[in-house]
Amino acid sequence: MLNKLKEKNIFDNSLIIITADHGEAFGEHDLMLHGVMLYEDNIHVPLLIKYPFAEKTEEDSQRTGFSDGLVPTILSYAKIPVPKTIQGSPFYDLHHKK
Repeated sequence: MLNKLKEKNIFDNSLIIITADHGEAFGEHDLMLHGVMLYEDNIHVPLLIKYPFAEKTEEDSQRTGFSDGLVPTILSYAKIPVPKTIQGSPFYDLHHKK
């Protein structure tokens, strides 16, 4: 997919988000499948964001939740107003306050 975006010369101005759902328990901690659990292997999921025209790559190890800003991030880069019913701020705003 990324190569196709580059071939079409739209990679640089694309917002690309790669993430995953929570983990599953398959016997770890004596648990199976879904449940109320706060073990690192169940709540630590990847969130990779390539912002349009990003000049540098950086890693931010600050913890955040999807409800903190995934939808506002997508809407703001699509230049769609974030409805007042949506909680959170774009991730860039959350982690790069001046």
